[in-house]
Amino acid sequence: MVRLSYIALFLIVTSGAAPTKRELSVPNSSYGINAHVPTDAELANIQAAGIAWARVDFSWNRIQPTRGIFEWGTYDTLVENANARNVFLHAMLVHAPQWANGGRGPGYPAKESSDWKNFVRAVVNRYKRSIKYWGIWNEPDIASEIASPAMYVKEILIPAAEVIHELDAEGKVCAPELGRKSNWLFEVLNVAKDYVDVITANNYEVEPDGRRTVRSIMNKFDGRRSSLQEPSYKSVLQRAGVFRLKPFWCTETGWPTNSGGENRRDVVSEQDQARLYVDLLKQIHNHNWIDKVFFYELRDDPTYGVAKWGILRADLSEKPAYHAYRSYMPGFRTSFTLKFHKIVYTL
Repeated sequence: MVRLSYIALFLIVTSGAAPTKRELSVPNSSYGINAHVPTDAELANIQAAGIAWARVDFSWNRIQPTRGIFEWGTYDTLVENANARNVFLHAMLVHAPQWANGGRGPGYPAKESSDWKNFVRAVVNRYKRSIKYWGIWNEPDIASEIASPAMYVKEILIPAAEVIHELDAEGKVCAPELGRKSNWLFEVLNVAKDYVDVITANNYEVEPDGRRTVRSIMNKFDGRRSSLQEPSYKSVLQRAGVFRLKPFWCTETGWPTNSGGENRRDVVSEQDQARLYVDLLKQIHNHNWIDKVFFYELRDDPTYGVAKWGILRADLSEKPAYHAYRSYMPGFRTSFTLKFHKIVYTL
């Protein structure tokens, strides 16, 4: 998905200390949310919902907009706040600056591998006491800038993985943060599975009429419900020889409740968004090879022309899906009942 930040990034050039070390005890939780670059108020909502994980954007072009100068202020604050609220971060390393990729858009990789590796080294060194899971790019398979799986592996994945594993024995490389192309996933794993600790992929599969259903999403996972133009994720993992041998995370899925002016067929009501969350969570619970799911997303993007995927509205008020997801968390499961279309869902 297009990833936008909701806060002003106060670019502070600093060589100050990294955020305070947290006592890392990675939660045995299967649930997360996409949050871009969350404010403390947004992290408070994640914490209040009992959601253990936030998938966030560590954008190279914001951290190092100029060669040799790192602007850590926003991200130091983010990591400190997440530590304080016991929210664990799945940090995506994304978005090359123009000085590194020849003046092109942020989806293009660096022209020199050394620039990319230096960035990864700086970020991991600074935050490795707090962050252990690093996503390598986002949706490279549907970015026109990434010509092939081989290009992604050679120019992005392997250089980053080598640095992460060198700097932190506990650091995990999460890749390829796939958009949708299952065959692309196989090509990456076929040549680079030894560099990957957690296999990550998004799932926005729709029915032939453009609606997104629980059936269409689960079909993309395991392929048992109808034919797919591409193999299911499960069949790809089996073919690559990694099924159940490496964790598999669904890093994005969900439903928008407003088109935001876009022409799309997958918009649902706020009530139906909550119902669909519950139905999908129940299905994923029965597929124990899907280790985590990160819904897209925490908060509606207020920008006109961008669909509203959040479980919070732009003003941070809660949609029904926020309560539905909260009610699925350990410790909350009997606290909320959903009533839709004369069907009662008790969690």
